[in-house]
Amino acid sequence: MTEKEKLIYLLKNASAAFDSLEDAAVSKKEFIADFLIENGVIVPPCNVGDKDNISKQAQAALTERKKEIKN
Repeated sequence: MTEKEKLIYLLKNASAAFDSLEDAAVSKKEFIADFLIENGVIVPPCNVGDKDNISKQAQAALTERKKEIKN
């Protein structure tokens, strides 16, 4: 299963789970967000499309890993 297929699967299940509730205390968006997080979906600490920030984080991680390998 690809990441995209997994996400679609989780969204369908979250939506179905919400729809089956008798009385929801939270909004559907909030319920789905909680459901996704509980099922392992992570949100990186950057803005969508912020390629510079992602590149800097990747470069820093690579540099750190190279240091670890040398030691």
